[in-house]
Amino acid sequence: MFIDRFGVSLATRDERVSELFAHATFRIFAHQQGVDALLLDAVEADPACAGAWALRGLCQILLARAATVKCARDCLASAASAIDLAPSTEDERALVAALQVAVHGGLRRAAGILEARISLSPQLLLFAKLAHALRFMSSDGDQLTTGIETVLRHNAPDADGMGFMIGCLAFGHEERGDFARAEALGLEAVRRQQDDAWAMHAVSHVHEMTGRHRDGLDFIERQRPIWLSCNNFALHMAWHGALFHMERGDVERALQIFDEEVWPKASADFRDISNAVSLLYRLESRGVPLGSRWRSVAEAAAAHVEDRTYTFACLHNLIALLSAGRTSEAAILMAAMDRPAGPGNDQEQVLRRLGRPLARLMASASQRHKANSDVSSLLDALSTLGGSAAQRDLFLQILAGEASAAGDRKGLQDVLAFRARLKSEDSFARRALEQIRRDFPITA
Repeated sequence: MFIDRFGVSLATRDERVSELFAHATFRIFAHQQGVDALLLDAVEADPACAGAWALRGLCQILLARAATVKCARDCLASAASAIDLAPSTEDERALVAALQVAVHGGLRRAAGILEARISLSPQLLLFAKLAHALRFMSSDGDQLTTGIETVLRHNAPDADGMGFMIGCLAFGHEERGDFARAEALGLEAVRRQQDDAWAMHAVSHVHEMTGRHRDGLDFIERQRPIWLSCNNFALHMAWHGALFHMERGDVERALQIFDEEVWPKASADFRDISNAVSLLYRLESRGVPLGSRWRSVAEAAAAHVEDRTYTFACLHNLIALLSAGRTSEAAILMAAMDRPAGPGNDQEQVLRRLGRPLARLMASASQRHKANSDVSSLLDALSTLGGSAAQRDLFLQILAGEASAAGDRKGLQDVLAFRARLKSEDSFARRALEQIRRDFPITA
């Protein structure tokens, strides 16, 4: 048995497997490329390493597509066979147990399994990072940093990888609206761990939510050499930069970033599609001509019309298809969303409360039909969608637009009040309030 540098015990007899596992762990922490290749090397060296199979499967789950969930199921089968045929550790069995429920859509329960293991072995920073990612995807903000806080309480501040944990804690505080604490922690994390892109991301969110767009641009550009070395997380950091430029009124620069850094080529990754969709929608809402840009993004979205794995991804795909006028494919996607997600799948409640009614609302609006959905009723469900508050803000803007178009003064005011609880400075709200005064005879 070997214990890797981040405290995970593996039953393998091959020290190189433990080293490969630790290298993969570091790259997960730093959002760097090459994780899958390292784990494939590990299982090739020792096919009986259940931990490596399970970690690869959990990474596939986080990609949230039908094809990657299938790959995760294959990894689970290999991990289960490894446990049957060879010794395994408690850490490995916990990873496999988490993967077992995650492949059926139980992301929150998978996070809970990992956190239970952390409570017994608080040196397991990898488990904390994975649980953080799973809860982020399932919008479980109240427990977003449960595992992170446990490892921070029980490990020395200078222990290997602790800077990454502080970066995760910073993001949790940002999502809860404690912007001052989030910024301080994020900057501390970057000082401790200069390649902590997630901490940089947390600070960028603070800049976005507090309207400090110049500070955000300066910070992102200073950190550019670090985040450019990331995997496709670099595209998301570029997205933040484009938002800052847009808010400062430089839409030409925002479009340039879209072309060169946010959507430089077509991608199947839901995160890349979401970045592209949300930036294009915001720009188009401000009257910016987009040329043929929707066409490329819609083409990528059209490849996933039968895939309702993750509601967050489905809704972004739907926006792309509707914006490009691909209504028949949008209808196929909506039909897929109407299929039950299955027992134990966290997404069923998200689809029922938010995904399906919001999809119908957007589709009706695109056809200039009067929508029957109550905008106000969707607001409370929005927090279940997953992603960050800044990402979900796209749907607040959509709901505000639909309420305005329908003459729903109360709905529009409810959306603005909801946004006011999330953002301390809000240029969108200022413009919407002007619209209320202009379009409605009785003002707030």
